[in-house]
Amino acid sequence: MKKKWLVLGMLPLLLFAFVPSSPVLAGDADLTMKITTTVNTDGSGTLDAEVSFSKAALAFLKSIYPQSLSIDSMCSSFVTGANEAIEWEQEDQPGGGTVCLSQQTFADLNELKSLTGEFILEATFERLEISGGHFYYDLVSNSENETALGPMSPITMAAYWVLKVPGEVVSTNADEVQDLTLTWDLTKVGVGSHFHAECNLGGVFDPILMTAGAVLLLCCCLVILIAGGAAFFFLRGKKSAAPQG
Repeated sequence: MKKKWLVLGMLPLLLFAFVPSSPVLAGDADLTMKITTTVNTDGSGTLDAEVSFSKAALAFLKSIYPQSLSIDSMCSSFVTGANEAIEWEQEDQPGGGTVCLSQQTFADLNELKSLTGEFILEATFERLEISGGHFYYDLVSNSENETALGPMSPITMAAYWVLKVPGEVVSTNADEVQDLTLTWDLTKVGVGSHFHAECNLGGVFDPILMTAGAVLLLCCCLVILIAGGAAFFFLRGKKSAAPQG
């Protein structure tokens, strides 16, 4: 599993200190953060991070950290852990902006639990499993969103938590649903907020039902074999008992 972590020191600052008091469209925000989790039917998947800075946002951050922040190495400012093998992509955007991109992979849902904690502090899963042909996702935030600090910032921010589920959506409280993509607005998150989703995997069957079906099929085959054998011996015996002409 590749490890590409967001810094846990600056990220809360970006999430809370710059959040506007009212929602801002991503295309209009100076700073946009989007965390996207993609889950496959076997529980594996990817977790992608994208943080976009407008020219105004870069100038503001530079004014706060004039000595420590370099625009040319902006994305490395989000890296934590001196011994981690960090890989970030930094791309310049039209108009003087910058976008930082990172992708992590997970082999199963247990690894996803660990990765999720790196992006939403003090969050816990009440349910994360694949069972009975369904995928269940219920993440609870235990930290308060201090949106009152938003008006103090000269830049605006949009932040989104995105989940791409592996099957048809059965229920969710996402702010936006587009086919298999669910999106929550992180500027609305507070203590006790849930990120809830349930989907039907369709082709994935309950192991208990599969076992019961296999046993039933085996019993049917045995009945057919026994009945066929009995019929064979009965007809053979009847033929042997017939008078010889």
